[in-house]
Parts: sequence; C-alpha cells; structure tokens
Amino acid sequence: MANNIRKWLGVLIVAVCCGWVLRVGLTQPDHSGFNWDIIGYVASMYKQDGLSGEPLRRAVFANVLKEVGESDLEKLTAGASRGQSGSSLVEQVPDASYRATVFNDPVSLEQQIPFYSIRVLYLQSIRVVDHFVHSYSSSSIRVDAIYGALCVIVVALLLEHFQISQLYLPAIIFISKLTTIGRISSPDVLACLLSLLALLLLVKRSRWVFAVIVALPLARTDFVILSMILCVFSFRLLSTRLALLSAALSIGLLVADNHFNGNYGFLRVFNFTLFGVDPYPATMKNSTHIADYVNAYISGAKRSHNSQHLLVYMFSSVLFGMRLYRRNPLSDLDYIFIASMIFVSLHLILFPIYLERFFVFPVIVSLIFMINRMAEGAGFAAGRLRHA
Repeated sequence: MANNIRKWLGVLIVAVCCGWVLRVGLTQPDHSGFNWDIIGYVASMYKQDGLSGEPLRRAVFANVLKEVGESDLEKLTAGASRGQSGSSLVEQVPDASYRATVFNDPVSLEQQIPFYSIRVLYLQSIRVVDHFVHSYSSSSIRVDAIYGALCVIVVALLLEHFQISQLYLPAIIFISKLTTIGRISSPDVLACLLSLLALLLLVKRSRWVFAVIVALPLARTDFVILSMILCVFSFRLLSTRLALLSAALSIGLLVADNHFNGNYGFLRVFNFTLFGVDPYPATMKNSTHIADYVNAYISGAKRSHNSQHLLVYMFSSVLFGMRLYRRNPLSDLDYIFIASMIFVSLHLILFPIYLERFFVFPVIVSLIFMINRMAEGAGFAAGRLRHA
C-alpha cells in the first residue's frame, strides 16, 4: 500500500512539474532585451523560404512585432531594458547601436543569419510547429516550452533510474533554472534535453545513445564537445565500433552544417562574442593580438564566479573527492557526473565565458549526484550507529 502511494505521488509530482514548466514557457515568454535571438531565428526561417534584402527585413520584424508587441520590440531593437544586473544566464545584451543597425539595415540583418542557421534541429522544430501556428516567432516560443516539459520527464526518469525520490524534482528544476531557458527563443533547452537523454540512455546501456550523440551538434554546434566525451565513455560501457562511427558522424555533420550554412568559424564567433559585437560580422577582422585573448580568459574567469551554479559544482566535487578518497568503485552516476564536469571544463577552455543557459544539464546531473551521495552518506552513518 505504501509503495503504491509513493508511486502515484511521484507520478503526480512529475505531471505537475511538467505542466508548470510548459505553462511558464507558453504564457510567460521572455520578450525583454535578453531574447534578442528570436530575431536571428525568425530571420533564418524566412531566409530558408527564399527571402532576402528589404523583403526579409520587413517580414522578420513584422512577425516579431506581432508576437512581442510594440513595447517589447522597442526593448529588443533599441535596448530600452537591460534586464537583471549581473545575470550570467545570457550574454550581455548587444548595445543599442548594434541593434539599431541590424533593425534598419537588411545587409546587417542577413549577416547575422549564419550565427543561427547552423541550429538545424531547432529550426526544423520551429518549422514543424509553424504548420499549426503560422508564425515563426510564436512557434519558437511553443517549441521551447515543449522541450522544457520533456526535459522534466527525462530528469524524472534519471531520478527513477538511480532510485531517488521524485520529491526532489521541483528543487532540481528551480535551482537549475530550467524554466528560464524554456522562456527564451534559443536551442539551449533542446540541447539540454538531448544531453540528459544521452546520459540516461548511456546508463541504461541502450545503443540508441549513439543516435542522440550524432544529433547533439545539430542542436548546438558547441555540443559536439559532449558528443566526443560520450563516445569516449561508450568505449567502456557499450560498443567501441559504434562509438567510433558516432564520433565520425558527429564531426562530419558538424563540418557539413557549418559549410552549407556559411558559418563564420570558431575564431570569428570568439571575436564577435568576446571582443565586441559587430553589425557586419562577415567583414569584421579577427584580432591578432595575444593580449586580447588572454584578457578574454581573465574577464571570463571573473564573470564566472557570479553564477550560482558554482556552488553546486563545488559541493558535488567535494562529495566526489570524498568518494575517491574512500576508494569506492565508480558507479554509473559517477561516470555521468565526470562526463558533465569534463564538458563544463572543455567548454570554458574553448569559450571562456560562463553563460548559465549553456550549462543547465551539468547542474541537473550535479544535483542528482549530490542528492544520491548525501543519501548514501546518511545511510552509511546510520549503519555505523546501529553497529556501534
């Protein structure tokens, strides 16, 4: 009887959390200046439809205006709102002169598209939903809300796999800020979903993990880092041959995606994001001064300490260190925690700025790891007391 009550209570908690994340995403989308990316993704969709020049510019901003309203369009294009001071959830909002240029000059707008058109799976998701909604802006909002709700289900499945109570699910959603990335038009929540799904499939020893590994770079190109990490871990847990094939396909699709969508390349993205946005990225020059790159890493390190995620990483790392000190054998949860931390480290080495929206899945994994290890420690202490 007690087991049935716990089971149905868990189902109820998962359903409520899914409904909450979905509702927040659908009814409270973030149309502040931080959601600048909605313009880039809508522009990418119209570019795929064959529009260019002034017709493209008019279509994009008419579509965004219909979704966000005149006041919020002003915030997006003129910087009327700077958002929360010191937030590391998203990158610093581009300055007003940059946004005004993109808004008024169709050449500038088109030059932004290669930053967005490489998110192939996200754009195709928008196109699918658009068949029912008939608005690219509205479709992007609905897509992110749906993916956010699906993330909740995968987190619940991870909790079930590691025999952790679903009572922790609301706290994990709140601390990781999953609802926040479900409110902005970006592929971050899709990348989070695929990452969590890949980790779940890996610990379940399912070969479907290789399909997700290959798909990750098509959600966000930088998540090829996680694809490679998971391929390495799959050498031990699954098939070496499939792991090598998945690694080759991931890299091959990444190269093809960048080529066909005219991506400017890693160095240009690094310069554009960390040294100052340029309304004409196709013609901007990359810095040749070593000092600029060194300063980018120093500045990124200073900004990273503002994130609340840092406390989660520190506490979970201490618990992991204690496990190593006791020489306990590594479990599946240890492996996915290690994979998540390697992802965070490599991402920051390659792109030295901590944007919380990129790292929601490692925080979720770290929280699950913490909960499991603290419960294990409490059980160990109780056992020692009984035998004292």
